[in-house]
Amino acid sequence: MRRVFLDHWWTSHSEKLALACLREALYVDGIDLVDCAANADAEACVMSAQRIWDGVCGSGPRPIDLGSFLTPYDLESRVFAPFKAVNSPSKLALFGVPLGAFRNNIMWANREIADRIGSPPTTHAEWLEWLARASKLVPYPIRLGREDWQLSLLFELIVLSMHGADFHRRAFGMSLSSALASPRMRESLNYLKDMARYISPYEESAAWHVAAADCRTGKCAVAIIGDWAHIEFCDGTSTDSSGSYRSVYKWTAPGTETSFLFNVDYVVPVERERGFRNDEVLAKLTQTLLRPEVQGEFGLIKGALPAVRDATTTMIDSSSWKMFHLAGLCPDLLLPSMSQLQGSSRSMRDGVATAVRYVIHADGDTAKAHAFLRMLGGRPSAQEHRSFPTCALEEHDSESYRRSLSSRVSLASSMRTEISRSVAPH
Repeated sequence: MRRVFLDHWWTSHSEKLALACLREALYVDGIDLVDCAANADAEACVMSAQRIWDGVCGSGPRPIDLGSFLTPYDLESRVFAPFKAVNSPSKLALFGVPLGAFRNNIMWANREIADRIGSPPTTHAEWLEWLARASKLVPYPIRLGREDWQLSLLFELIVLSMHGADFHRRAFGMSLSSALASPRMRESLNYLKDMARYISPYEESAAWHVAAADCRTGKCAVAIIGDWAHIEFCDGTSTDSSGSYRSVYKWTAPGTETSFLFNVDYVVPVERERGFRNDEVLAKLTQTLLRPEVQGEFGLIKGALPAVRDATTTMIDSSSWKMFHLAGLCPDLLLPSMSQLQGSSRSMRDGVATAVRYVIHADGDTAKAHAFLRMLGGRPSAQEHRSFPTCALEEHDSESYRRSLSSRVSLASSMRTEISRSVAPH
């Protein structure tokens, strides 16, 4: 039995079930998947796209090129292909084994509360009206956690709902853009300010799975979490991912119906020792993770769309499958999620979260938050600007960047101080 040490972030009940599914499948093929306490000892990692790219560029665990192992599976023809990066001017390297793709522009609504209010909101204007009615039934309709991804997810949904997919791409992509400095971004912040009254206070914020439980039990009206949280909303009465929600509705976030805001879970073998690789283990790991029945079971547990063509099952959410196939015909429907680091740098995501936290938890001025976002859209460092293969690298004026960074740090510090004062116990 060959042991493979896996570094991952999965800690909730549903995530542990998904991990157990992978462990059982790998164990049959002679691989014992072991939790890794320290990244330095890992032989494989669950990664987001941005983290893989950092590893390829030399920051963090170095991914192993899996091109020779992934090529036979024809994953290039899938909408959510293996993670690809330009390894040299003439070679495209493949690094991540995709486990499944998820839709992030999802809003889970408590069924009893939603039935009392009426029709679901379909535009950003209706969204605020719906929350106003929900606030008469529960004090704070939206339960939002403190994690940066939760805060930034809410804001990217607001931006997507108000201004569409093209603006979202320009604002939150890896290339330089003036979109963050535009009046549209200020409009989005003003909308967030109007929504803040319906969001749970900072001291009540909790981990995402607690927010999911509160939505399920009616302590709040909605939870803003992607469909990867599927099993947290199931009642245990069915394995059908589209029909087992007896206490909640699964809605697309208002105004985002024509976009598939995605993130992908990748398992990435990494070099534990420089230059060392065990091809036999890599072949087994890849083969098992891409087996249709493994992908199908993982998809049912996590609410994911499988990465292999023949893992289809009638128990996968039919609406997601429909959008998935449409995206194959029209790739513009696919939108990488900024909050899940699929097409944005960590500094972008965390900066957006800081601005959101400032507006909703410190009653902050949207003009100051907008100034901070404008600086996020300024010239990034070379490391920040190492983007995905579709984006070209650009040189920048280091002196002007240092001035921008100094201003950014100063403003962020001021905003954090205001947040601390606002949420401190009195």
